[in-house]
Formats: sequence, structure tokens, C-alpha cells
Amino acid sequence: MVMSIEKRLKIQQAREEQILDVALTLFDTLGYTNTKMDDISAAAGISKGLIYRYFDTKADILYAYTDAMQKCLDEIENFDSPIESIRVFGERLLSNPYQTGYLPPLRVFLTVFVRGEIDPNTDKNPIKNDFGRKYFGPIFKRGQELGQIKSGDPEEFADIYWHYLLGQMTHVIEKDSNCNVIPNLEAVINLFRP
Repeated sequence: MVMSIEKRLKIQQAREEQILDVALTLFDTLGYTNTKMDDISAAAGISKGLIYRYFDTKADILYAYTDAMQKCLDEIENFDSPIESIRVFGERLLSNPYQTGYLPPLRVFLTVFVRGEIDPNTDKNPIKNDFGRKYFGPIFKRGQELGQIKSGDPEEFADIYWHYLLGQMTHVIEKDSNCNVIPNLEAVINLFRP
């Protein structure tokens, strides 16, 4: 009996998700460089050859998270309250994923680039140097329009907040990937309130 194209696509999608779920956790806990394809295949319970059927390289696995990351960013950006948008972003990024049950792909990208495991200047890097200004700038501007953010340069505020989060993320990476300390985001957010 021949398998239908629809069924084959469902199996392929499920297998890709299985590989991505396992690899994301391994990249976060072991580091990108220290994670081998053998580790991914063992954790996923599938052969290494099957992984190569879906992904040519380990970097292809990493960059496959870009769509999931963008979906999360879009969700946060579209919250009704800009203050809530920046708060939730910070909480998701800095919270312990093994306590919350959610490991944001952005956290893994940041970890990989902060550790210098992949060249951050690659065109595939979804987190360029101007990420803070481009992502948070419109959120801070909308916050100003709604009276939630004080007057000033929204891109500069965005850059300050992003660099604060990067500093906190570096602390989490250097100290302990299972760090239980969540910084007081409210204190930082209050700096931008009118």
C-alpha cells in the first residue's frame, strides 16, 4: 500500500519537530558547539542518518528555529499594552525554561552568539546588532502614543532595554544556565514610564 502525500508530509513534519525540540534543549544545556549530531539522534531516539535526511548540518537545525522565534516575537509585539509586551518579552527570555516549561528560540540564538559559537555577522543571524531598535522601537513608540512611555527617543529607549536584557542574559549564561534569579524587570520598565 502506497502512503499518501498528505500522510508522508505529516510524518515528515512530526519528525522535524521531534528533532528541533530535542536539539533546542541540547543547544541550551550543552551549548551549540558541544552538541553533536550523535547527541541529537540519541535524545530523539532516531538514527543520525534520519536527522541528515531532514537537515544537512547542525547549523540548519539552529536556523530552523527562526520561524518559531518570529512567531513568538509577533505574538508579544501585538499585545494590547506596550508595557506588557516588553515585560513578557523580558520574562520569557530570562526565566528558567526548565521551570516554566518554555524555552524561547531567541534565548538559544543569544546563547550561541554570546558564546561565540557561530559568527554573529552571518546573514542568517536573526538577531542583528540593531535588533533592539528595530523590534522594541515601534513598541516604545506605541507606548508613547498611549501615554504609557515617557517622551524621548523610542529607539534609544528600545536600545537601552535590549542592552539591559543582553546583560542579564550574559549573566544567566555565565553563571548557570539553570539560574533561578529573574531580575526585577518592573524596576527597569519604570525608568521609561512618564
